[in-house]
Amino acid sequence: TTAHASVNPSDADPVEVYEQAMNYLHGRNGFTEDAAMAVEYFRALADQNWSIAQNRMGEFYENGVGVTRDLDQAMSWYELAAEQGHPVAKAHAERLQSQLSLTAAR
Repeated sequence: TTAHASVNPSDADPVEVYEQAMNYLHGRNGFTEDAAMAVEYFRALADQNWSIAQNRMGEFYENGVGVTRDLDQAMSWYELAAEQGHPVAKAHAERLQSQLSLTAAR
């Protein structure tokens, strides 16, 4: 096993938390790929109003990565990020809303 320092997502430098989340997500820098751990780290940042992390949480919920797929949760996260001006989250929210509207109309 490769030794690596684990950061506490609730009190570490947000940039370090983001890097650790990406390490878990992609299994890089000696980390084992672990989507559920990546979600924990991204959620800590999302709870601190990081729009990048909020958008990523939306993607996780939309695609069922590290969490149970939940389109309502995905939409909530996308909307939080979009409210802060995150352009990709805004596009995701609009696309997902269209898909949900089409599905509901059937």
